[in-house]
Amino acid sequence: MSGFRPEEYDLIAPFFDRSFYLSSYAEVAAASIDPIEHYCTRGWKEGRNPNTSFDTLYYLRENRDVAAAGINPFFHFVGSGRHEGRRPVPEMNVVRQRVSDAWSTAAALSRSAKDVEPVLGAPVELDADAMVGMLVSCSEHDQVVISVSHDDYATSAGGIQNIIGDECKAFRARGVGYLHLCPVRPMRGLADASAEDFSFALRLDGMAIGRTSGLALRQALTRLANAGVRSTWVLHHLMGHSPELLRTLVEANSSCAPLFWIHDYFSACPSYTLLRNDVTYCGMPAADSDACRICAYGQARPGHQARIQQLLHSIQPELVAPSQTALELWARAGLFETPHMHVLQPAKLLPSGRPRHSRSGRLRVAYLGSQVFHKGWYSYQRLAAAFRADDRYEFLQFGSPGPTPSFIRHVPVKVGASARDAMVRAIAAQGIDVVISWSVWPETFCFTAHEAIAGGAFLVVKRGQGHVNAAVHRYAPQASRSIEDEEELHRYFHAGGISTDVEQSPLRYGYLLPSQGSAELLHTTACEGDQA
Repeated sequence: MSGFRPEEYDLIAPFFDRSFYLSSYAEVAAASIDPIEHYCTRGWKEGRNPNTSFDTLYYLRENRDVAAAGINPFFHFVGSGRHEGRRPVPEMNVVRQRVSDAWSTAAALSRSAKDVEPVLGAPVELDADAMVGMLVSCSEHDQVVISVSHDDYATSAGGIQNIIGDECKAFRARGVGYLHLCPVRPMRGLADASAEDFSFALRLDGMAIGRTSGLALRQALTRLANAGVRSTWVLHHLMGHSPELLRTLVEANSSCAPLFWIHDYFSACPSYTLLRNDVTYCGMPAADSDACRICAYGQARPGHQARIQQLLHSIQPELVAPSQTALELWARAGLFETPHMHVLQPAKLLPSGRPRHSRSGRLRVAYLGSQVFHKGWYSYQRLAAAFRADDRYEFLQFGSPGPTPSFIRHVPVKVGASARDAMVRAIAAQGIDVVISWSVWPETFCFTAHEAIAGGAFLVVKRGQGHVNAAVHRYAPQASRSIEDEEELHRYFHAGGISTDVEQSPLRYGYLLPSQGSAELLHTTACEGDQA
């Protein structure tokens, strides 16, 4: 590459984040191109950013003189713009972008499923005959569990996916067939009400077997019912589904009350984290309240709730929540009342009694999981940036890769069916002293908080995180700190209070024992009694 001056390269190099650039733009990394050279010759013209603190397109848009002169905007900012008081990013950049994206997402909620691209290539299309044969042969007890969620649990990562994998394994061990349904065309909202041609992707006993239409599945379920094969339904998540279609499927073959999981709050609002405009916790006001009118999801919420409420009243499920906190908050929506409610913790934290190794050197501070806003990634990133030059601390991120700045070291960790304790082992192996759990929504259950405690780390949590605060109070009252806001968090690190607390805390390792999901609640004998 050519076309830039050496002094341009030399001036921006100390401020350029190579790690961030290469992790943000995979094609640049794959081409083995010097990232600074790429930015100087092409990157800034393509709107790419040199670090987390400079927005190329914003700078060019706000500084017409720089754009008109065709000058590398980051070179201009480092050389003179910062001394002239020019902003490198919009004020409240992340929040503004979140609000803008929320309105775009809300506008797309009304799209037809036909307008959404399928995530699967061209899997085998199964008709009713093929499905009947497979479902009859997979179960030793003429019973099939049918679970429903928003994505393929075997290829997607997350807490819901792990729970489904756990219960699939448990039912298979009993000789009970386990059929999982998810949309071939994933959507952020609900699918069309009259989705007769809706396509499901299918997994049977953990194996992908193809796809089928809603009509063919209903025919197969009716024939199975006539043959004496009973279906038990577990509704994990409705995103991307048609509640009306699901009602007809449940009615076609259901031996006992379905289980309806409250993994998040999608059944109460299209904003499943209850974040108004995807930014701040709304408190779940009434759907017709003035508070909903200023939210991107407010217009869609009444109709969204009504469709799900109709499904619940039609199929009369038992409710299952991963925590009492989640169950109580969900009840505020007033969608459905039943005496049959269960709290089933997806994993149990067991103490080992083994004390954590004494630490030495810099305090190792970690963020666990995906780099997403509602989990607190940007708050953690701001903390790490503020103390990047402080020799007392080292900052790390465990989980999937992302656009990670150079002052945060990424540690790849993948938790799955074959490695459920991968995060706990990684925390212990890396000698993590502190985990920051800073979710901005009321989490129903936080796997990473439990993994942090089991890994022997001190937990710093944001006050008001739903179940997280209850979990630390129960499992780590002397090995955790609850903090109100980011300002207090930064003061805590600046004054060294975190180091003192870690030194004085009785940190111990533990074990995180996964549950069997819905298999802990559904028993063959119970369903037989309901059927009789």
